[in-house]
Amino acid sequence: MLGTLIRLGVAQHPRSVLHIGPAPQQALPTCGERVYLTIVDPTLGSLATNENPDASVLLRGGVSNKRDRRTLNVLNIPELSSFRTPNRLRQSYPGLRVVRKIPVDQYTTSAVLKLHEISKEGWNLLILDAAGDERDVLEALKEENSLEHFDAIILYAGESPLYDGAADGRELCVLLGGCGFYLGSVERDRWDRLCLTFICVRSAPAGQATMTRVAELAAKVDALSREVERARREAAAQVDARRSAEATAERQGERISRQAAEIDRLSLQVADAEDHDSHARALRESFKAELNSIEAQLKLLRALTRPSGLSDDSPL
Repeated sequence: MLGTLIRLGVAQHPRSVLHIGPAPQQALPTCGERVYLTIVDPTLGSLATNENPDASVLLRGGVSNKRDRRTLNVLNIPELSSFRTPNRLRQSYPGLRVVRKIPVDQYTTSAVLKLHEISKEGWNLLILDAAGDERDVLEALKEENSLEHFDAIILYAGESPLYDGAADGRELCVLLGGCGFYLGSVERDRWDRLCLTFICVRSAPAGQATMTRVAELAAKVDALSREVERARREAAAQVDARRSAEATAERQGERISRQAAEIDRLSLQVADAEDHDSHARALRESFKAELNSIEAQLKLLRALTRPSGLSDDSPL
């Protein structure tokens, strides 16, 4: 563990080591004044951290800014016990099962730091093995401006979320990268989880120059973010304008369709009226022809029945 830090160029030994999670997978070196253990399973017995167990301080309980007690799922692999459901872990370890459930008191991150008397002085190491709660613990430390208490952070996570609602290694890298830490080492533990070592930029070799560079890059990222947001707003405005134009065109199209339908209806009425008028004219012509025929027959009848010597104008 310390060998990794030394390989990364962090030569000094930590003043204190804070371990949060189930029982450590391996003995933790004292490295300085104290090793602080926050063990989530309160039923565990005393833990030997090194040759000098008096140099360790044990705090039993979970770490969460939710003050209520939480139920710990104690697994048949104790190191993987968690307050969360180990969904993805069961795919890797089909025999994994919960052997018991126990209620566990919770400590806030600020309470843990206060109880362990961890200050910004000296060189402090955080070992975070929170079995799915890594993101919650880190975000709580970030909100309290307490991440600056640590010069290095070693945490365990999966390439994909191992527990229900947990973060994967990539998400944690992004979170800590935005807090002034860079990823120095990636290894795997005995359960094939990622073991990620982060170094605070100010604690790295040539840290000040790196911090200056990080600040410059952060300013560029901020400027680019504002530019992206501006472009996003402009694109959204263009989309809204296009949708408005499409809606207007659709309304106009509907109005034109209604007008075309009305024209068709009136055209049918005109055609019907024209047909009716044509029929009426035909009837009139027929009646007129029939009347002429009747008049002609009447004249013929008169001529046939008129006595001799009478003219057509003489009364009968």
